[in-house]
Amino acid sequence: MVNSVDGTLRGCGEIVVEPDVGEQQSIRNVGDAIARSGPGVTGYLVAPDHDPLPLPRALHDVLVRAAQLLSHGGAISVLPADRMLTTQEAADFLHVSRTYCVRILDAGKIPFERVGRHRRVALADVIKFDIVRRRERRQHLRTLIELTQEYGLYDNDEEALRQLAQFRGGEPRDGG
Repeated sequence: MVNSVDGTLRGCGEIVVEPDVGEQQSIRNVGDAIARSGPGVTGYLVAPDHDPLPLPRALHDVLVRAAQLLSHGGAISVLPADRMLTTQEAADFLHVSRTYCVRILDAGKIPFERVGRHRRVALADVIKFDIVRRRERRQHLRTLIELTQEYGLYDNDEEALRQLAQFRGGEPRDGG
């Protein structure tokens, strides 16, 4: 049986699901069957006491993606996209402090509304910010890797360290 577990945004309509190890293959089979339905055909949902119901495209796509994640042992969360979050909930979602989250909001990086003295943030906007932040982080990491390879820092070459320090506008530091 798939287990529901508590999430960080309790009380906002969030559902967090973790698969049991024994069900992963069964989940994979269901996901594969749904995904094979082909373009324009989403399949049917059959409840024990009802006739088959056509599966709407939106629900089909969610089920396929959920099955992919659950079949590999991953947990999934289902949240309403129009949910408004407190600054603490947004901070928890982004894995940052509430203070830093407020700075992000005040810098205009994520739109927010004020309700009295309190800020409220749309979950969809927090997700968009997180996606952009992750892309930027990966790009910076790629750039850092390219620079370290270009300057031979994986080899701990003294000349490469001197050139990098010069590039940064300083003197080489002891030990790199």
